[in-house]
Amino acid sequence: WHMPYLEVPREPLRNGLSRVKSSEVVSTDPIHWTPRQVSYNDLSSPWWMVANIISGNTCYSYFNGPSGINLATSQDKTNWTAYASNPVIPYSLIPAGYELRDPYVFLNPDDNTFWMILAGKEPNVAYEESGFYYYSTSTDLYHWTTPAVLYDPGNIGVPECPDMFKLYDKFYLIGSWGSGRVGQGRYRMASSAAGPWTVPAVDTLDGTELMAPNSAQ
Repeated sequence: WHMPYLEVPREPLRNGLSRVKSSEVVSTDPIHWTPRQVSYNDLSSPWWMVANIISGNTCYSYFNGPSGINLATSQDKTNWTAYASNPVIPYSLIPAGYELRDPYVFLNPDDNTFWMILAGKEPNVAYEESGFYYYSTSTDLYHWTTPAVLYDPGNIGVPECPDMFKLYDKFYLIGSWGSGRVGQGRYRMASSAAGPWTVPAVDTLDGTELMAPNSAQ
C-alpha cells in the first residue's frame, strides 16, 4: 500500500506553498507504515502527489501546476519525471475566472476509459454556492478531453479532493465541503459515472473533522 501526503512545516518556515513537499509511506498490512523517499526532477515547479494511478509498468501522477493540470510519470514509484508537454489540461480550457483543482483519476469499468474528477469553483457567487465537479476522460492518460461539468447542484461549497469509485452497481462521488472550511466528507450516488446523482438520506461519512477523505483499492 502506498499513501502519499503533503509534508508541511510549521510557520514561519512555510511561506505560502513554499517548503511544502510530497512524501509517502508504504505498508504491506496496512497497519505498520514505513517512510519512503520520493523525488521529482523539475525543481522549478511545485509538485504534489495528488492523483496517482498505475497502468502497465508506468505510474502516473496528476497535480495542479501554474498553467493547468500537470503530469509526472515514474517507473519505480520513487523517482518522478515531469511530462514534456505539460499541462495535460490547460486552465485556458475552462471559462475565465473559474477554478479547476484537486484531480482524481480512476479507470471507469463501464467503458474502460480513464476518468479525471476535479473540483470546480464558480466566480462571483457566495462560497457556499460556488462549488461543483468537473470531469475529463482519456484513453492513454496523456491526452484528455475538455473538462465538462459532472455535478453542480448550486448549493455546495468547493469540494476539496474529490474521489469516485464503483461499488457493486453504483458509482460513489466523494467530496468534502462545508461553510468556510474544509469538511465534512460527503457523498452522492448514481448508476452511471456521468450521473444523474442522487443525495442519500444521510450524505455525510463522519463528523466535521474527517476532511477530504479518499478511497484506496
